[in-house]
Amino acid sequence: MYRESPFKLFSLILLSLVSLKLAAQPITFYLSVDSKQYAEPAPIHVLRNEFKKSFHPGSRAFSYNALELGVHSGPWQIGLISRYDYLAEFSPDTAELIHLSEINGPVEKNREYNIFLRVNHIKANGIKLAYQFKPFYSLQSKLSLSVLEAKELTLGTVYGSVSAFNDDSVQGAIDVDYVYTEDKLLKRPVSPPKGYGYAVDLAISWHPNQQHLRQFYAELSIKDLYSRIWWNDTPHSDLRLEPIEPRLDENGFIITTPTLTGIEDERNIIQTLPTKTQLTLGYTFDNGLMTYIETFHTNVKSLSATGIGYSPQPKHYLTWSYNWRHHIHTIGYTAERYKLSVFSDELRLRRAQVAGLTVEYRW
Repeated sequence: MYRESPFKLFSLILLSLVSLKLAAQPITFYLSVDSKQYAEPAPIHVLRNEFKKSFHPGSRAFSYNALELGVHSGPWQIGLISRYDYLAEFSPDTAELIHLSEINGPVEKNREYNIFLRVNHIKANGIKLAYQFKPFYSLQSKLSLSVLEAKELTLGTVYGSVSAFNDDSVQGAIDVDYVYTEDKLLKRPVSPPKGYGYAVDLAISWHPNQQHLRQFYAELSIKDLYSRIWWNDTPHSDLRLEPIEPRLDENGFIITTPTLTGIEDERNIIQTLPTKTQLTLGYTFDNGLMTYIETFHTNVKSLSATGIGYSPQPKHYLTWSYNWRHHIHTIGYTAERYKLSVFSDELRLRRAQVAGLTVEYRW
């Protein structure tokens, strides 16, 4: 398992070796920002600022964010990376109960609320090394390795059921099984550990040179194709919450003092980060126009769109795509040294449930 000293030693060796390699070649600097946000139950800013206002039935949410700054020389690229990942799956009943608790709203009587929540969250910094190569003449590939030091962790599940009845009685039980650096459910005081590990990315770009295929192109990006984060002595809770003589007050709120049974301890665990895949297939016409389809996929949600574009000059592209199901507009411009792309399902970002930004710049 990774410990702090081996992690720092490996990072220092990696930086030294690559620095020697880059010293003999001209270098360029690069900046990369990639952010994707998706929330079904409410606008993104509502989930970030307590779940009090808007509410829609939904069962998935994610936030993927990465910032890179580094140098590029020949086929090599090395830089610093900071990332924040959050993925949540939950039952619609769970989202509704959280919303009701935030607004102090009454629960519905004679109804069973099914509780389910699964979370995978990490916040980490590290070093990213990438190498570009051509396995075939028309195929450009890029393999990346991120060596990470993680500072925040939430990983596990909450499940069970709660029912309220006409006589104001309440029945149910909730099971909690998760590891964390901060206990946001039961506020257990802990000493947060750090995690150490790595993640592997792969990018492939296909631009055929055959006469009958040269107008087609395909691009594939797989983030966290393979990943492992080791956490030692990580706070862990495996508990059952059962109410003692629960009842509803005159406003329909649940009043109870739950009992806790189970264990609270520390464990050594290995965290795997969810894989994110983006695929684009397109065709370029002789007059500079283009058409394409693209899809972004995680293990909880896929977002697809169809798009059109125009190339006013070589290596310059203006694009627009639309997701028909979620009404997501994406606008982008790519040039030789920079790329900018934004997407959202709402012009007013405070109402957006899907939003994202991609920025790449070299100088």
